[in-house]
Amino acid sequence: MAKLVNLDAMIKREDLDVADKDPALIAVTVSIKASDLEQTSATFNTLRKPDFQRETANWTAEKIADLIENFLDGDLIPSVVIWRSNKSGKLFVIDGAHRLSALIAWVNDDYGSSAISKSFFGEIEKSQIGIAKEAKRVVESRVGSYSEFKKYLQDPNGAPDSKTLLRARNMAAVSFTIQDVRGDVTNAERSFLKINQSATPIHPTELTMIQARKKPNALAARALLRAGSGHEYWWEFDDNTKKNIVSLARDIYENLFKPLLESPIRTLELPAAGQALTPDSLDLVFTLVNHINGAVDTSTVPFRWRYNWASRSASIKGKVKS
Repeated sequence: MAKLVNLDAMIKREDLDVADKDPALIAVTVSIKASDLEQTSATFNTLRKPDFQRETANWTAEKIADLIENFLDGDLIPSVVIWRSNKSGKLFVIDGAHRLSALIAWVNDDYGSSAISKSFFGEIEKSQIGIAKEAKRVVESRVGSYSEFKKYLQDPNGAPDSKTLLRARNMAAVSFTIQDVRGDVTNAERSFLKINQSATPIHPTELTMIQARKKPNALAARALLRAGSGHEYWWEFDDNTKKNIVSLARDIYENLFKPLLESPIRTLELPAAGQALTPDSLDLVFTLVNHINGAVDTSTVPFRWRYNWASRSASIKGKVKS
């Protein structure tokens, strides 16, 4: 199975319809350069993705390196679609989150286990740290680091070859082209669904959760999959309720996904639900929440997920009640 790099922390999530007390006065830019994605830049701190956006964790290290190479070589990269909220002034990425996140990862040297990711996830599992280290190795062996490229601009003689120097100079000039969505929040959400359904169809579970994102079962599934870390989908609750959600999510996560599944397998102590970071993890957790709450029939749960649930059901049932 291909190891997927978790870049979900690179762009913060936010409700499309939330208004800030002091909205930023910024217009949609026509392009985004690499320097705009540094942590200290205004653009980086204004970028958001819709809170219902699927996890940005579906690219391999090789695909990330391909994107960075294409960017630095000036090759064609599809436009990033942005919607600016008039309520908050935030720039929401409607299409292109993986493209932007890959470049943000390179610019900030974070492939899922450094400063931005630690702030977002809190505790990061060994498997994710290992994948992040490998992604960094792949990118830097094929391209080099962003910090080195900045040095080459100041000292061209330090560049190892002419191709690297050209890429460093391209880095200061090339950019992602921005296409903006006009209209209100309803139009922005409609555009997101239309674009994402036509490119890579949204999984039925993901679509259901987008449409019912404020409902208990969707919130519970989001909390459980990340052990209560990452984006707070439950931000509207009072502080005490939020603490309880995080505590229960961590407890249930331990029952489902611990001990960590490592390859090769050398023990019979295996996690009941396998790995947490897989393409079908969200479907698994959402189905489990619905099943325990009586929202789906047992037959809808795939056989491979039913294995070993019986031994854990006593400790999980009652905690997953949404």
